[in-house]
Amino acid sequence: MLKKSLWLTIAVLAIACAVYFTHGNGFTSSKVNSPADANSVFPPGEWITLVPLNTATKSISATPTTTSTKIPTATATATKTAAPTKTATKTPVPTKTATLTSSPTNTSTTIPTATPTATAIVTYQLQSGSPAYLLNFAHPAAGCNWQGVAGQIFDLKGAPITNYVVKINGTYNGKTVSLLGITGSSAAAPYGLHAYEIVLGNQSLESVNSLHIQIYNPYGVAVTKALKFNTYANCQKNLIIINFMR
Repeated sequence: MLKKSLWLTIAVLAIACAVYFTHGNGFTSSKVNSPADANSVFPPGEWITLVPLNTATKSISATPTTTSTKIPTATATATKTAAPTKTATKTPVPTKTATLTSSPTNTSTTIPTATPTATAIVTYQLQSGSPAYLLNFAHPAAGCNWQGVAGQIFDLKGAPITNYVVKINGTYNGKTVSLLGITGSSAAAPYGLHAYEIVLGNQSLESVNSLHIQIYNPYGVAVTKALKFNTYANCQKNLIIINFMR
């Protein structure tokens, strides 16, 4: 009996809780017919099942806070690697050494030919009466506008010779002169066979010991000394005759 009272009390508490939860917590009660349980405190046909009012359980989905952990982006530092400097190494060009090939020495010694020295050989001298100062008869057209020296050279037999050189050096009319004449020239025909003639100028001038005359044989050897003579500013003396003899 006591056991049934305990179950009855539990049942009442259960109903009270059901009513409480029905009105206060959203539950509702429903009656279902079920076979009677011999041990049940409830009468047959009145099995009470507590059914939740809202079968759909509101699931409050807590939106998870997305803690986005920002992974620090590694900043790629572009390190410019300096390109290796190309050192242009110039390979020195080998210097071409010019090898001077010495020419073979000519061992043959050339003996210089001795140039004969023109030593004066005094074999001729002035003919008696030289120099003689005459009127210019060889060039009458020139008259006084002419002055010169003419003459002949005689050998031991007294015959005039040819191809001897007559040279006059010195100063005439303020100028240095070096004049040549050859015995046997055609221009000297008025003075005799194989004569010579040397023109001094185109006027009659006076000079004292400023000119000298000398004779050379065909070999270039002087055969007389250098002999000085005078000239005159006189139309009657503008032709000077100088002869040589051996």
